[in-house]
Amino acid sequence: QRVSPSHFFGKDGASESARLATPFLWYKSILEQTLSAEPILHCHGLHEWAMQYQPEGADPPPSAKYQAHMQLRVPRDTINEAVERRGISCTHVDALRFFAPA
Repeated sequence: QRVSPSHFFGKDGASESARLATPFLWYKSILEQTLSAEPILHCHGLHEWAMQYQPEGADPPPSAKYQAHMQLRVPRDTINEAVERRGISCTHVDALRFFAPA
């Protein structure tokens, strides 16, 4: 015996099905985009340097609030020069929220 969608989803089964499918479609789109994107394999850990980037006269980088009590092992001028010279092409998503606006 055939069961109608309204048996599971109420009278408006189509809209309820769409509502339930929406998160799965979003995840599917993320995975498809990830598979089709060109990989970035040349970050070389410079996101750590970008997190400390602070050009002359700029406010401290966002990461400074977590590390103000620690002295840098590399002079800030060296960090700034490396970031400006090489640029940053990082896929480390967690680090992106700490990047200084530059």
